[in-house]
Order: sequence, then C-alpha cells, then structure tokens
Amino acid sequence: MLVFQTDGEQGFYYYNGNSWDLIGKGGNYWSQDTNGLFALSQNVGIGTSYPAVKLNIVGGYGVGLYNGSGYFLLGQESTSNLILDYRTIQARYNGSSALMKLNPFGGNVDIGSTTTSGVKLNIYGGSDASLSGGGYLQTGPSTSTNIVIDNNEIMARNNGTTSDLILQNDGGRTLIGGDLEIDGVVKGAVK
Repeated sequence: MLVFQTDGEQGFYYYNGNSWDLIGKGGNYWSQDTNGLFALSQNVGIGTSYPAVKLNIVGGYGVGLYNGSGYFLLGQESTSNLILDYRTIQARYNGSSALMKLNPFGGNVDIGSTTTSGVKLNIYGGSDASLSGGGYLQTGPSTSTNIVIDNNEIMARNNGTTSDLILQNDGGRTLIGGDLEIDGVVKGAVK
C-alpha cells in the first residue's frame, strides 16, 4: 500500500509488512487536488534519480507476450494492453498478440519526418533500393523473397539476388499510363 502523509514528516510511504517506510518527501514537488496527484514543474523518474524529461523510465525488460515484460504498460496485464520498451510497441490481449490501430478515426501517419505530408502514409529518409538492401519499405524477410520500394523503384529480391516481379498473376489487366520501355526480351502475346 502507498500513502501520502500530510502531517508529521510529509511524503510517500509504503508498508513493507512490518512498518511504514518513507520513499519520497513532499514539499513543493507534488500537489494533490480532487483530480489526483501530480508533479509540479519537475521531472519524474522511475528507476533513475536524475530524470531528464517529464517522465523518464529506466530499467525493465524487453517487450514480449509474457506478463512482466516491457518498461511501460497501458491497460491491465490480464486483458487488453499496450506494452512499450525503448524501441518496441506491442499490442496484447491476455498474453497473446492483438490488433494495433493507428489513427482509427482518421488522420495521417508520417514516418521519419516532422513535416506533415498530407497523405495517409508517408515514409521519409529511406535509401535507394538495391539487391543488398536499402529502400523505404520492404515486404517479406531479407533472407528470402521480398519486394522493396524506394522513392522511384519497385524491386523483387530473393536473399540478396534478383527475383521475378509478378503483376496480376491471377489475371486482370495491367494498365500503364505512359510509354513502356523494355530492356530485355518480350515473351508471350503483345496487343
């Protein structure tokens, strides 16, 4: 149990099973009103004595599906929650992965920039796609077949080598709005 004592030596106390131990002093650092307890113009540290920002959390474990993982938990651990560590965000439900939604009520997502693009998803800061890596967006694992897209190219790869890029494999028309230049052999019928 945690309490904030207002008379005597003010501060936060917790009961260790035998006695009440002071874990933080009052003073001008904290304030309380009917809306709750809050810090006054100071940084709050969890796991650190020198918080660098408004809420600085140090320690914890990497994100996983198991209870107790991560640095920061939003929600109840036994139901729907979002768990974070220093580089990972995972949506979970009762120890299993769950659907994560970004801007479900509208809005755009920009990755890699503070500039607003005005499109639903925009990725900045990629590099030229090549057989050995690069690109802005990759689907599939690097060690197998994947498609990579940069700012002017779509490339099919297979573990660092070339691969076939298949369009409309199950049928349907492929429409090209401009000139078509082919550097190679055309196979099959051309209309």
